[in-house]
Amino acid sequence: MTTVSRAEVLLSDYNKYRGMTYHFQQIKKIKKYLKDIGTKKGLPSMEKLEQWCLKNSIDPRRFLYHQFKIRNWLFAPTLLSLTPSKTSAKKRIATYQEMKETPVFTDVIYQAINIQRHHEGTIFDRNRDLSPMAEAMKSRYLAVGRANACMDQMDEYTYGFHPKSRSCLACSLSQQCLAKLQQNMAFDVVALRNGALSLQEAQVITSRANV
Repeated sequence: MTTVSRAEVLLSDYNKYRGMTYHFQQIKKIKKYLKDIGTKKGLPSMEKLEQWCLKNSIDPRRFLYHQFKIRNWLFAPTLLSLTPSKTSAKKRIATYQEMKETPVFTDVIYQAINIQRHHEGTIFDRNRDLSPMAEAMKSRYLAVGRANACMDQMDEYTYGFHPKSRSCLACSLSQQCLAKLQQNMAFDVVALRNGALSLQEAQVITSRANV
């Protein structure tokens, strides 16, 4: 199976978001078929964006999403404008860090995970499984000493303590995070995540608790 590079993933995201913009939809009413940005034209810009994001401890996919969101989905950012210049970098990072609600981005990530799980014969469950995106975010938060921020985002992005997560096991707030996570669970979430409790058993326990 061919391995997809991170730049190719970014380009795929860019084309998805571009297709959602008002400008794209208006042109599509006149011109029914519009080509996606191809690899020859798009990959160099995505590789440059990825390198800049990693250098600044930023999630490239989330930063790309941010650039569409701040334009209110009216039009796509140009390829050349994706990577901030030295003069605009500080402001761009600040507005990125202020972003909280990311519904479209979350949907895109879930879709990718579900497609992968479908091919593997399983379906992703956030209460049970390790999420590649969540693990990447946990690792970054741990590296910069922002465990509290990681814990605060458990409902939407990081999903809280997981016994199979290297970042969680190395985190000083792991037990506090687990306690917060367990508050909203009718079943033993650690037992589910380490395989001692099946997803079906957890669902039965939850349904009984809600009767």
